[in-house]
Amino acid sequence: MCGRYSLSKSKEELEKRFEAEMLTDPKPRFNIAPTQLVPVITSQSPKGFSYFYWGITPDFGKNRPVAQKL
Repeated sequence: MCGRYSLSKSKEELEKRFEAEMLTDPKPRFNIAPTQLVPVITSQSPKGFSYFYWGITPDFGKNRPVAQKL
């Protein structure tokens, strides 16, 4: 399936690399799939990590339940 990636760096490595604060310590995951919650840095909050659901929401579906069915 397309749209998968991994997260293998520690909290400290991510904070140093992106110069941003992370409040939780994410566990390494080597098969992050759509619908999973992942740490993200946004342009609105570049100094801290936010958490979003990974995946694609189609134009016809404006909410997460529709994206989960794809």
